[in-house]
Amino acid sequence: MPNNNLSKTKQKEIKDLIEKGREQGFLTIGEINDLLPTNLYDGDQIDGIIKLITDLKIKVVESNKDIQTEVVIGDEEVTDDDDNEITEQEAVEVLSNLDEEFGRTSDPVRMYMREMGTVELLNRAGEIIIAKKIEEGQKLIYQAIQRFPESISYFLKLFKDEEEIEAQISDYILDVKEKADEEFKTEQIPEAPAASDKDDEIEDSEEEEEEIIDNSPDRELVCQKVLLIKEYFDKYKSQKDQAKAEKIFDKIRNEISNFKFTSLFIEKLISRIENISKNIIKYEKDVFSLCLKQTSLTKKEFVKLFKNNVFTINIFFTRLKGHGLDGQSLAEASFDDWMIDTKEAIDIGNVIGDKLILIGCSTGCSLIHTNLQYSTNTKAVIYVSPNFGPKSYLGQLLRVPGAKFFIPYIFGKEHSFEPRSIDHARCWTTSYPIKALFAVKDSVVAAYKVKHNKIKEPILFWFSDDDQVVSARATRKIISKMGKNVSVHNPHLTDKDDSSKHGVLGDILSSSQTKDGVKKIIIWLKGYI
Repeated sequence: MPNNNLSKTKQKEIKDLIEKGREQGFLTIGEINDLLPTNLYDGDQIDGIIKLITDLKIKVVESNKDIQTEVVIGDEEVTDDDDNEITEQEAVEVLSNLDEEFGRTSDPVRMYMREMGTVELLNRAGEIIIAKKIEEGQKLIYQAIQRFPESISYFLKLFKDEEEIEAQISDYILDVKEKADEEFKTEQIPEAPAASDKDDEIEDSEEEEEEIIDNSPDRELVCQKVLLIKEYFDKYKSQKDQAKAEKIFDKIRNEISNFKFTSLFIEKLISRIENISKNIIKYEKDVFSLCLKQTSLTKKEFVKLFKNNVFTINIFFTRLKGHGLDGQSLAEASFDDWMIDTKEAIDIGNVIGDKLILIGCSTGCSLIHTNLQYSTNTKAVIYVSPNFGPKSYLGQLLRVPGAKFFIPYIFGKEHSFEPRSIDHARCWTTSYPIKALFAVKDSVVAAYKVKHNKIKEPILFWFSDDDQVVSARATRKIISKMGKNVSVHNPHLTDKDDSSKHGVLGDILSSSQTKDGVKKIIIWLKGYI
């Protein structure tokens, strides 16, 4: 019996759909999907519904286009077998009892089934387009591999042992060619065999086994290329001249382009590059944190300094042991500690840059000067208010034998001064044990003993002859012992600048001098870099 609870409107919609199917000879999966209840997910039930429609002599297709190609949904074809006949009323009754809610739904499963018939299937032209996009993507990956020195390093690491090269080839090398303008074997299209005029020859050839084409990489050629790339890469790493190094790397890129790598190699390399990128981010954060702590720069000052880097240089800040901490820490530092710090900073500079520029202030200049008597690979040096001798009477007494014992009794155990501003107090150690001055004295004495005429690096002396902290006269004496490699600049300080005439540059003590001073220093540097 028909379901009397179903409204006549819904029954009519089912009958209209069946009538439509009979007239056009088919129904789409999307149209049938509208008959499914929201809670119908069972595949067997859905197949049963499609079978019901086909028993009414109506084909079920994915879309209207499929009717031309006879793409019929269902396990059985539509036949004229009377045993399979079902009346329209019976079909309405079955479909009516599926669910009382008839119509479209927002259920994702039913929406997918309804919409899937509207999407055109991928044809051969579409497949070719996608294949070309994949090929272009692979070319970009290979180009990136060729440009990245770490890729070459990793490549050589995999094949570092000559005895194991052949064993590694199948894992990492897909193909290799002799020259860049040649074609990879795996990309060559085999020539079609000549057509035979005799039927018996065709039959015989079909019976013969198909010829197996060997597309495996030439192992001997791989070994030759690996050794050649290794030779080039060793020269590249040891080459100090940038232009020559780039020419060598171009040869490496040309040779590495003769390889086609497996997906395993690319996956491992990408993983390695991702780890390198993570480490770079970590180190950048560490450098940023270190600079803020050790140089007392504000975040704004740090970003500005690095962002507006005129020479695109790598800057390394170092702070001598005990500086930037409390007074007791400063007193525990020695001249030897500071020399180690200075030498370490110079070594780091030589690692992170091709050309080294040293910039020092006050006693930092004394330490740099002492190190210049050794080979430092330095291109230019800048001394800001260099300390080559004390200005005060106390400073001169530090050089008297036994001073470590009587100075504290004469001048007290602590030395302190009043900071000019909050930033001055933040960036300077304003109070410290007087014994901390002996490390300063030792630094000055060591610098004074240097054979100044042996130093050939260009040096810019930036100081005031009115300096009240260090002796400008002592600085002039050092300059007189040097050659034409020395340049001197005496800034004109104003009332707004450091009253001691020692902090002649910098926003904290002499802000009016900084902008113009930086411009002049850059002009001077460009003459030597």
